[in-house]
Amino acid sequence: MSDHHHHHHVANVDSVLEKLRDHGMRVTGTRKRLTSVLFDAGQPMSIEAIHGKLGRKSFDLVTLYRCLDAFEEIGVVQVVRDEHGKALYELIDAEHGHHHHVICRKCGNIDCLDTCAIAPFEAAARRLGYDDLSHRLELYGVCADCRG
Repeated sequence: MSDHHHHHHVANVDSVLEKLRDHGMRVTGTRKRLTSVLFDAGQPMSIEAIHGKLGRKSFDLVTLYRCLDAFEEIGVVQVVRDEHGKALYELIDAEHGHHHHVICRKCGNIDCLDTCAIAPFEAAARRLGYDDLSHRLELYGVCADCRG
């Protein structure tokens, strides 16, 4: 694991479980384990990687997708997509919440961008009468290591 994947955006496990309770979700063993796998990763993970970490025996993929969807719904997980549109899942915390990433298209390294400048777009959408807005934005490039 390279040194610039620190847990700078990641909620602590307790605050995530707290949020599940706030939304009336039961804190099951399954959800606890999923939360700690995502937490330990400290960076966005593919469903395969998550499944591997949880142990394929104990967790079927359908359950896992359902859990992740529920987590995304209540805002404890955000989905990042790589350049091919593949979903990667990341825990987010209350403080930073939503943020964007730049992803290396060679090695797949992911760095956080501590900013979201989407407000003008949202304002324009609201002027058109839209509400309950959400968006996705990822940047792709070649990292300094890969450029060597």
